[in-house]
Amino acid sequence: MDEKLVCSKVFAITSVCLQQGHLPTTKEALVRLFKDVGATKKEIQRLAEENKLYWLRDAHDPRPQEDYNKKMNQSLLHYLS
Repeated sequence: MDEKLVCSKVFAITSVCLQQGHLPTTKEALVRLFKDVGATKKEIQRLAEENKLYWLRDAHDPRPQEDYNKKMNQSLLHYLS
């Protein structure tokens, strides 16, 4: 697994979802969403646990990008569990 490539693909997919106002929150829907990123669910979970995934953030969000990414990774782990 190429971590950088997987992270880029996850970012691209989730960015579109966030811009459209809907990011799935069921395990099944997320697995389908990430089916072509080149990683298993467990590998995506590991990347989230290690805070290697990065997320599109509203320009007016007052939180630092690092804090936002950490919270989004925690949320993704919750929904993939």
